[in-house]
Amino acid sequence: MRRLRSAAVLTLIMAVRVAGAASASAAGFYDPPSDLKGAFAGAPPADLAAVAKNLDGHYAAAFLLFAVASMNYAYPGLDIPSLLNDKGRQVQAQVETECTADGLIKPAFTQTKDLTADGRPITDYLGEQPYAAAVAEQRTGLRKPAAPVLVAHSVADDIVPYAQGLAMPRS
Repeated sequence: MRRLRSAAVLTLIMAVRVAGAASASAAGFYDPPSDLKGAFAGAPPADLAAVAKNLDGHYAAAFLLFAVASMNYAYPGLDIPSLLNDKGRQVQAQVETECTADGLIKPAFTQTKDLTADGRPITDYLGEQPYAAAVAEQRTGLRKPAAPVLVAHSVADDIVPYAQGLAMPRS
């Protein structure tokens, strides 16, 4: 149950837009069960690893940094701070206390290769264990929703690639 709650928090922080999809697919797991009638998912980032590649070095790099901080909280065994250099630990501490508006301004265009001890981007780790397994648990759309979900996505979205919005309801 803790990881399910952490998944909802991560998803909300990563891109506020997906909470409806995550909640709809998790509704049957709540105690007591919810009586969900419908949900909305705007630009759902179904595959966080793919979205992370899009956000590294992006003006909205904060969303990736928020997700990294959330993964560290949800999965302390990953020991994400051990991957970071001094600047990376400083940025992680910074984003853990910021809201979205602050986060978008300060770390804009941050490349995560500048934050890791070995100079590799965070996205390189996402294909390796144990990180790949943790990210896979966050995939939205793998469980059948408890109610109908309206999914909307702009073809011009530059944060969550449009293909994510198409893939989530089909998975």
